[in-house]
Amino acid sequence: YTFSSTGNFDGVDLVIPAYYNGIPIKQFTTGLDELENIKSISVPDTIEEITIHKSDAPNLKFNEYENGYYVGNDDNPYYALVGYESDFAHQVVLHEDTKVIGNYAFNKNSHVTSVTIPDGVKSIGYAAFSRCSSLTSFVIPDNVTHIGNHLFSNSEKLQSVVIGAGVTELTDEMFNSCKALKKIEMRGKITRIGSGAFHYCESLDTFEFPKSVTEIES
Repeated sequence: YTFSSTGNFDGVDLVIPAYYNGIPIKQFTTGLDELENIKSISVPDTIEEITIHKSDAPNLKFNEYENGYYVGNDDNPYYALVGYESDFAHQVVLHEDTKVIGNYAFNKNSHVTSVTIPDGVKSIGYAAFSRCSSLTSFVIPDNVTHIGNHLFSNSEKLQSVVIGAGVTELTDEMFNSCKALKKIEMRGKITRIGSGAFHYCESLDTFEFPKSVTEIES
């Protein structure tokens, strides 16, 4: 299920339920107007995808760690990284309790050169590292089982990526316009290659499709 908020949330402490009719809530979406006046948000451990832009939530209290902005719950305040801000080139280390990297979390960040992902992370969202103009390499840990579309699109300096054993597909436009990409190491069984996954990868001279692939989108 997707939890989609509507209505007046002025000054509200929002608690997202873990289940609805016995089915886990895995996504959180909300309109910009709803985010503007929310005071706090509690995210259950079932959430796999979340979108919160810090600029759209001026009154929301985030949990901060090393330039990252997190939301979570009483047991884990650092459950989901939803944004990151920095003004200088450097390597990023996420909080060790991070489980989810939200949609657009690092989108258009021009300073991050590399990111160390904790082993406990299970999901990396839509366009999470898109347009990261200084990012050169990336390792997706084996415990990650979900990655969003456009994950690295237009990160033009990205040269190498290791894809962990838990990932089973290269998502739509995953590497679109990664013009410096030369090497992709896949540790698991990739069964699907999404539409436009390698569009405009000008430096990727060869790519051997895994024998496990059963679906290739045009």
